[in-house]
Amino acid sequence: MVHWNRPAYTLAELLVATAVVSLLLGLILPAIQKVREAANRIRCSNNLRQIGLACHSYVSREGRFPDGGTGWFVQDGWLGQLAPDYEGPSIYWTANRLASCPSRRPLTLCTVWGIVQGQHGTLSDYAAATPEDIYQSTGMNPYIAPAPQTLYGGVIVRRGGLPRSVRPESCSRGLSNILLAGEKWVPTSGYGGGLWFDDATWANGWDADVIRETTVPPEPDHRSGTGRQFGSAHPGGFQALFADGSVRWIDYAIERSLWRELARR
Repeated sequence: MVHWNRPAYTLAELLVATAVVSLLLGLILPAIQKVREAANRIRCSNNLRQIGLACHSYVSREGRFPDGGTGWFVQDGWLGQLAPDYEGPSIYWTANRLASCPSRRPLTLCTVWGIVQGQHGTLSDYAAATPEDIYQSTGMNPYIAPAPQTLYGGVIVRRGGLPRSVRPESCSRGLSNILLAGEKWVPTSGYGGGLWFDDATWANGWDADVIRETTVPPEPDHRSGTGRQFGSAHPGGFQALFADGSVRWIDYAIERSLWRELARR
């Protein structure tokens, strides 16, 4: 009988094998992450596109854009008004799904004001745009509907202000040039909710949960912010829905004066 003596691996061979495996992992893992982010970005863009289609379905029916609702304690916001126009097996299932950006977090139940007509609502990763301070008022509690003389310059306006609602023909700059909504900034440490600007359902009324302003520049989630700006978990920028229903990419380095006016109708 012949016996083959198989020599053991030397330390040098083990080190080389370990280095090769580490190098391969270093090349493969970033590629996998890029592919996953690309897929998530497509899904996120599709969410905004579906919201845009629902918005124009609402406009076709009502002759105007939805308003921004009353305040943080009432489930009468713009996304809630669009819910009947979503396509899917269930209005609330579809609305919950469309409100979530997969690059940031899975569907996450809100921590307050989470019941919408008997249904549990999730946190929203998208917000409508206003070119003014979100909580502008005339000496009133900023969480209460503002006095009628308070003016709003965006497409989504607060209920109780002026105008009462916005019609497409009143958008003098053209629908394709006006920011309607986009991804909102949420700090990476707060993805579970519970923050004052990220604790209510997607159907919430006028509040930073579903309304953000262009008076402050957008920021990525990993940077600090005020809770009033746009931003995302995507690298380099965020996705935005314009009033004509198109979805476009906005870089964080957008020129400041252009950004301030982008939501003005």
